[in-house]
Order: sequence, then C-alpha cells, then structure tokens
Amino acid sequence: MPKQPSLSVVVPAYNEEENISTCASSLIKVLDKVTTNYELLLVDNGSTDKTSKKIDLLKKHNPHIKKVSIKTNRGYGFGVRKGIENARGKYAGWIDADNQVGAEFIADIYRKIKRENYDIVIARRKLRDECLSRRIASFFYNTLVSTLFFTNLRDINAKPKIFKKSAYDESKMLSDDWFIDTELLLKFKAKKKSVAVVDCISKERAHGKSNVTFRTVYEFFKNIVLFRLGVR
Repeated sequence: MPKQPSLSVVVPAYNEEENISTCASSLIKVLDKVTTNYELLLVDNGSTDKTSKKIDLLKKHNPHIKKVSIKTNRGYGFGVRKGIENARGKYAGWIDADNQVGAEFIADIYRKIKRENYDIVIARRKLRDECLSRRIASFFYNTLVSTLFFTNLRDINAKPKIFKKSAYDESKMLSDDWFIDTELLLKFKAKKKSVAVVDCISKERAHGKSNVTFRTVYEFFKNIVLFRLGVR
C-alpha cells in the first residue's frame, strides 16, 4: 500500500473552469516547498462547465493530484465531505478554488499545526477585499455564533483550515451546505479540541462569480439556530 501522505488538501470546485488551473498550480508550488508527501484532491462538485476536463488535464501532469467526481451538485459542504472521505493524510483540510486567499497561507497553517500540535488551525481574514454587504453579513453571523455558543472565533467561514484527520473523523460531519465550517468548529469546541488562528489576506475574485447568494445567507442563519436548538 502507498505511503500515507502527511497532508491532504481538498479543493471543492463548482463551475470554476477559469480558476481551477491557477489554484492547483499555486498550491503545488507552495506545497512542494513544505513537504514532498502530500496529495491534492480536486473535487468536481457537479460542475456544468469545463471544470471536470480541466481537472483531468491537471491530474495527468502531476502525480500529487487526485480527482473526486460528484455527478450532481448537492451543496458546498457535500463536496468538501466527499473530498475528505477520499483523503488519506495524517493532516487534512480544504481551501476554496476561487484564488481569493493565496496558497501561501496553506504553508503557514500547515507549519503551525505540525510545529505546535494543535487539533485544528484556521485562517482569519485580516484584510478582506469584499463588498460591504458581505462583510456586514459575516460580522452579524460571527457575532451570533459567538453569542449562542460562547466562542471567541471571529471568522468561522474563512479558509484554509487544516486539522488532524483523526479528529475530523471523530466529528461525524453531516452538513451538505455552507454550514460545514460552523459545524466543524462547534463540534471541535464541544470535544475540547485545541484551535489556533493564522491571519491571512482575502482578495477579490478575479474570475467567475461567487456561489454565495441571499439564499446562502438565509441558510447560514437558519442552520445556526437549528444547531443551537439541537435539531441538527
């Protein structure tokens, strides 16, 4: 059996044909500098554009790349979970395919979790090049989570996140939608897992459009209330 990777990085991609090649190339360039023992799992999350074909080409030219195919999109969280189900690394995590957060922050987070033995290390967007409405919605969402669950985490949905794969497996993740970031951190908190934060910079998306809509914001707030009531 092949040697277990030290790190598995999952990239969920839904209609990211304009971004996936740049994203993968950037990650490979960075990861090659911190470890030779890694795998990059590119998840075609039910895309209807050329994302799948782009991943096939990338996989053909780099042995570190693995493709995970999902026929029909069932949500962002479903894509993340399926990617991590296929991950074999001691450490695993995910980053978005939109190139808004630079690949170099993966290296910073990976070094910190290995050096200081945290259960999870997450990004916090110190600078965010986003529209005002997105920043306001994020502020209120993080404030609500902090209030309901007595946590001081202030940027729950920021990526990348890297964690011990064994700790993730214990959490038995269920979210198919954007709530997956919150579910993960609240379950780690409930199990008293150690958490650390690394500051990062989020840039404006260069290509394509965000899949975060008004419906997504509604789902965020609905899910956090249901989670607090123990319904999910």
